[in-house]
Amino acid sequence: MTANWALMGIAGCGLLVLGLFAAVLLVHGNHLQALLGAQCRHSARQSDCLQLLQRNDQELRCAVRAERAHVAQLQRKVVLLQAVLNEAGRG
Repeated sequence: MTANWALMGIAGCGLLVLGLFAAVLLVHGNHLQALLGAQCRHSARQSDCLQLLQRNDQELRCAVRAERAHVAQLQRKVVLLQAVLNEAGRG
């Protein structure tokens, strides 16, 4: 009879250990899920920031192109005005 009680005690301890392992795995799984969720939110924020930076870069490049075209136009006007002034000085 004591052998039966000993086996039941060992089985009970085994179940207790398995229960503790299951609880630890469950807590660890929840922790990993929370970390993964935080990482996904961080990644989404980074993606949003990257898209914003790309739009800003595109806008700035367009603005620089427009400024360069304006400078070229002003340079052409200066050349024309210099030519007019040179003709007026000769005449």
